[in-house]
Amino acid sequence: MYYIALSLILLGVIKECLSYKTDKWYFHFCFILIALMACLRYGQGTDYYGYSAVFKEFSSRIASGGSLYNIRTEFGYNLMMYFAILFKIPYWGFMIAVTSVMMIFCYSFLRRSCECSMTSLLFFYIYFYMIYGLSATRQGLATSVFLCFAYPILDREILQKKDILRYEFIILLASLFHSSVLVLAILPIMNRLSISPTGYLLAFIVCVGISLAKINLMSYLPIGSLSARMDIYSATKNTNFLALFSRMFLVLPLIFYKQESSWWFEKNKRYFFLGFTIYSIISFSDLTASRVWAYFYPFLFILIPCIVFEDKSVKSRYYICFYILLSVFMWLKDINATMEQGKYVNCNVFTYPYVSIFEGDEVIKCYRTSFIK
Repeated sequence: MYYIALSLILLGVIKECLSYKTDKWYFHFCFILIALMACLRYGQGTDYYGYSAVFKEFSSRIASGGSLYNIRTEFGYNLMMYFAILFKIPYWGFMIAVTSVMMIFCYSFLRRSCECSMTSLLFFYIYFYMIYGLSATRQGLATSVFLCFAYPILDREILQKKDILRYEFIILLASLFHSSVLVLAILPIMNRLSISPTGYLLAFIVCVGISLAKINLMSYLPIGSLSARMDIYSATKNTNFLALFSRMFLVLPLIFYKQESSWWFEKNKRYFFLGFTIYSIISFSDLTASRVWAYFYPFLFILIPCIVFEDKSVKSRYYICFYILLSVFMWLKDINATMEQGKYVNCNVFTYPYVSIFEGDEVIKCYRTSFIK
């Protein structure tokens, strides 16, 4: 089912690249399809049963008169679980509700900021949906709040003081679902910054050097406990070099690509490069770096369609093909990682199953036997 959705989206991207026009009807068809798949999934993703355990633990705590505060999850997510428990909604019903909210918020972003582009939907499907839409639910919620409510504020040539205050307030609200979203609070400082191609390249070389040398810059800060916290969170100090190189290949072509008349393109390019810079600085703690980097993928959803519609040269076609091929490869890698972390059996990366709530334990137990009692 996941491959069918990918194929349908790719067909739309090909049509869009050839016609230079968006097909809003086809976009809505594909988005509704993947949204329904996400909402009606059962036992899918690495964290599905982990969140199920949190839900059961929280339910027991509420039943015994405990508070809404939970050291494992943020207050906003706890509040959502509380109302689900209050109305006696089972875990699978809770996941439908949470995923529906996430998809609605993401739809708003894709419709308004990406203008229903199939190219944007492709990168959304590959870099957000398959990981944060289906698995890392809290971070997916935090990201969707940012996309729906905070990004439209950034989507202006000049930000006023009141705009920045509104933006920071929304980021604080988003952090009620996952505190790591606070990294996006620094984006307004990039608003009026101008960076030359040479500046980008030099910064890129420095960032790659920091990552390859496994330098822990956080240890030199007076708040050294933050570095220790990241080590505990990731449970590893190793740099994932495949992840690093994939991000290098995402960033590097954009360094040499410039749209002279598009402040919008250059602004989003600065945001995306900032994400790579932060990723490099904390890449000594791989999982933490990957979680933080996830918030900057949405800028790619905007940058690549800009190349599709604004630049009709042969060069731009090479850019698009490169990004599509690289992204599909990364999608396959992520599915393989999901299967390994989720302890899937009786399938491989090309037969990765889709299981709905209508099939339930009877089907999912064929693939995730270690989680079904």
